[in-house]
Amino acid sequence: MRHLKIMPLLAATVLLGFGCMPAGPVIPSVERIPFPTVSTNVHAPDAVPEPATESGSGVRGIVMIGPTCPVQKVPDDGSCADKPFETDLRISTKGGTPVKRFRSGADGRFTVALIPGTYVIGQPPGAPNVPSSQDQEFFVRADAWTDVTVKFDSGIQ
Repeated sequence: MRHLKIMPLLAATVLLGFGCMPAGPVIPSVERIPFPTVSTNVHAPDAVPEPATESGSGVRGIVMIGPTCPVQKVPDDGSCADKPFETDLRISTKGGTPVKRFRSGADGRFTVALIPGTYVIGQPPGAPNVPSSQDQEFFVRADAWTDVTVKFDSGIQ
């Protein structure tokens, strides 16, 4: 008789508990992973493991945007030269696995620690079409930093 009194409580707990479970897959999608800003090491599940120290290896560089004037001046006085650009970027493996999303600084510079391997840097998914940039492949060697310049087209004709 004692078991009959516990059964409704157990059944209610199980039913209510299942109502709290998230719908869909338990593994988070990349879009739901929070990406921090420059110089931190956060990786998507099953992505490249983070390096032991930031002094080991990775990529550093600058983001530039141009043209900055609708008409090129002759002689060139430098006022229409490409300018540093603050923007969101993403790094993925050559196979397309997301590794890092970050923002370049106001001076266009960035530094990201990575383990050795081949990577692609470019705009994150959903970025606007203008200004735009082409994906750029780069290679990181052990105990070395790879320098990269990411160029954005401003759309000025």
